[in-house]
Amino acid sequence: MAADGADTVVLRADDGDWLPKEVGDYDGLVVLGGLQSAADFETWPYLAEEAALARRFAEADRPTLGICLGAQIVARAHGAAVRKLDEMEIGFSPLSATKEAADDPLFRGGDPLPQMQWHADTFDLPEAAVLLSTNEICRNQAMRIGRAQYAVQFHFEVTRQIVEDWIAHSGIKLEYKNPGLIARLRSELDQFSDRAAVYGRQLVDRWVDLIRR
Repeated sequence: MAADGADTVVLRADDGDWLPKEVGDYDGLVVLGGLQSAADFETWPYLAEEAALARRFAEADRPTLGICLGAQIVARAHGAAVRKLDEMEIGFSPLSATKEAADDPLFRGGDPLPQMQWHADTFDLPEAAVLLSTNEICRNQAMRIGRAQYAVQFHFEVTRQIVEDWIAHSGIKLEYKNPGLIARLRSELDQFSDRAAVYGRQLVDRWVDLIRR
């Protein structure tokens, strides 16, 4: 985003940062991932504040991009539920573009490359949403609401170091339930991470273009 000329303001609601109550002069909103559950606003009340802010951006027709937990927050901002998947989705997963993606500003161009997944929850589609990407484990992988409100379940933004940090944080616990998981993740990083990074950059470039319009 910086390479595209964007000036960014990073706010950590989970660390006590104050979130703006109004859209103000902000041109766009990115809602990132995290360990929390968007199904539980009572435990993490600042997630409700993030959802309210995403709703205000939608009402102002300012581009929004929610990623993983952020996607689920955007879905809740538009009245949809967040719930547990039957199984956790972790690692690089193949994705299929829907027919509605063919002329979408961000997702046009065919099926995305396999993308990094690390989530146990999923979001339902709000009534006004258009489904853009899907797979067998988690149906709702990407959606658009209106002109420029996007929710993306997969982690197109990751680098190899980010995934290694996730492995260091919780990989051993997950390995206990899924023997061989860490070796598989590292093998998939070797196979997919470079090409996935190119796709992720394209997605961000296209999203920033929505701000310029």
